[in-house]
Amino acid sequence: MRLNIMFSVNRSAIAYGQKVIRRNMANRNATFIDAQTAARPGAMVQLDSVSLEIDGETLLQDIHLAVGRGEVLAIMGPSGEGKSLLLKIIAGLVEPSAGKVAIRGRDPLTMSKSEREDFGRRTGMLFQRNALFDSLTVLENVSFPQIETLGHSAERANVSSHQLLEAVGLVDAASRYPSEISGGMQKRLGIARALSLSPDLILYDDPTAGLDPITSRKIIRLIKDLQVRDEATLVVVTNEIARAFQIADRLAFVFRGELIVTGSVEETRHHLDDRVAKFLRGQSSAPPLRETRRD
Repeated sequence: MRLNIMFSVNRSAIAYGQKVIRRNMANRNATFIDAQTAARPGAMVQLDSVSLEIDGETLLQDIHLAVGRGEVLAIMGPSGEGKSLLLKIIAGLVEPSAGKVAIRGRDPLTMSKSEREDFGRRTGMLFQRNALFDSLTVLENVSFPQIETLGHSAERANVSSHQLLEAVGLVDAASRYPSEISGGMQKRLGIARALSLSPDLILYDDPTAGLDPITSRKIIRLIKDLQVRDEATLVVVTNEIARAFQIADRLAFVFRGELIVTGSVEETRHHLDDRVAKFLRGQSSAPPLRETRRD
């Protein structure tokens, strides 16, 4: 009888201990998430309760995000779950259905025409497919935004463009056309053009897509070196874990329209969210598909 009572007491104590541990872990994770997404004084990018709905489908839900000046944030997650849409909201290309967006303290969608022009000059974006002008040479691709947006003369723009091409290792290809250079060189050209207006905020949409591992590593090193030189703020969307860990100060994930900011590389490696752990292990976070039985 005494033995049974002892076993009963021990089971109760173990169950209570496990409950306390789970509660403490949940509180710790909630506190961590609050700290990662909380508003930061003077933040370059601030999103509060941002959601996006298209044709009745919720694509992004209750996004909270703060990116400090000079910070590099990498965003990862399964394909087609909202990463690029989030980047376009930050760029002012897509209007959210709800919530507030502030870039340098201002909402891009409420800016006057002159303010929008200034916003465009100070914000660079490298699109997933580079979006180069096929009919312009490498040099002209970099000079064009300076001539059209800043009103610089072709001579002045070309001097600045040569400096940028030198920084990305493309001076010798200045007279070639995009179709005449490799994919890695096209990426570097896209980076040079994104930097042509000297922006303090640069948005990169999958900058190493379709590149081999060696070229990918070189491209990310180049982006990081230029970011340090210019003290710019970067938001980088990528699905390459090694490249994200290589460049980021903090990391975030998008799962089915929900944003999870996981923190530094080390904090991300040990994050408690099971979806993050599965993604880093290369496992699907989606429920398994049911097999259809065929008789």
